[in-house]
Amino acid sequence: MQQENKIVPVCEETEHNDKGVKYNTVEVYEEFNKSSLDEVHELVKKYFGKTTPWVYTVLDFTVGFGIYKDSSFFIYMGGQKEYVPLEWEYLKELRVFDVNGELRLVPLKGGWAGRFRGCIPEYNNSNVNPEEYIIDEQQKLWGKAQISEKINSKQWSLLTSDRGTKIWVPINLGVQQEAALLVRKFMRIPTWNHQELVYQVDMRMVGFDYWKEEAREGGQ
Repeated sequence: MQQENKIVPVCEETEHNDKGVKYNTVEVYEEFNKSSLDEVHELVKKYFGKTTPWVYTVLDFTVGFGIYKDSSFFIYMGGQKEYVPLEWEYLKELRVFDVNGELRLVPLKGGWAGRFRGCIPEYNNSNVNPEEYIIDEQQKLWGKAQISEKINSKQWSLLTSDRGTKIWVPINLGVQQEAALLVRKFMRIPTWNHQELVYQVDMRMVGFDYWKEEAREGGQ
């Protein structure tokens, strides 16, 4: 994986101390429990408005990326060249995300528990932990592009690996090119009051990019 100072302009206000640590001063964090799918849709509308965010799902039998459009979740499965509706009964994890934030949900006692991390200007920097800092990274998506096609007016590429896995990603790749998932990690550092070790408290997906050659030199 490769670390970068800033991969995307997420939240325009940031703060640096004299050691070069970039503190999380503008991204908000909210937790919630919802009992119905209608409430889940309301959360997506609250945080993403009328945009078309990406979707990442972990199902009993596979993982996949997709989109949220027209109040519905759609996933691109395996080698299929069209998206299919999300099968909620098999869902283990759901992430709805774009460059500005991520909504993460998991099933819990017949409902849905989760959190939102991201930029909401009207919150005026509330719900922010000043003891967290952020690290932006590329994480390699396994497989190489076999085809790249326009699906429902958007360009997607199919990654396949030697292990037989197949996954569609929303980026235009040439044959045998590789892709990366852009992520933002939230880290906790020791303070005078809390002398714990540095550790990761959360991570949100940000977007997609080409897998950089220099990332290989630093290891995967």
